[in-house]
Amino acid sequence: MNAQADSTQNTQHGSSSNAVNFMRTLQQIEDSKNPAAMIALYTEESTLWKPALQQPREGLEGASTFWQEYLTPFARIHSSFNNVIENSEGDIVLEWVGEGELEGGSPIRYTGVSLVRMVEGKVKYFRTYYDSAAFLMGKSVNDGQPTEVNPALASEVASGQTEE
Repeated sequence: MNAQADSTQNTQHGSSSNAVNFMRTLQQIEDSKNPAAMIALYTEESTLWKPALQQPREGLEGASTFWQEYLTPFARIHSSFNNVIENSEGDIVLEWVGEGELEGGSPIRYTGVSLVRMVEGKVKYFRTYYDSAAFLMGKSVNDGQPTEVNPALASEVASGQTEE
């Protein structure tokens, strides 16, 4: 077993760790629709990124913007975690499923992976990668099956004519 494997563990939800704290905080803000508890995990040196951003969000203001943007499209959302890996250096890998309902009433189910680096209980960086196609049509993507695309919206996306 190599040194990396020795310092890496699958985190159990009952333990006290940075990963558990982050997951619980995420679920708390999903329930309350208020990102304040999550923002409290960040500092002015923190960075946040997702594929839709050309530049990372930075600092407390960036964290506030990022997490408010995350919550905005959902009438309700709940993240559950399939696999959680955390090492002694503060690196966390979260494999998750988000399930809920968009503001317009459409159900949504999407999957993703988030990478987090925590230092002294604060997020140094947060990177998240997820199936953004689920948001294009507000339908779930089921176990690797092709996504059903709204043809009119797909045409707008392809031509770059959607509103931000």
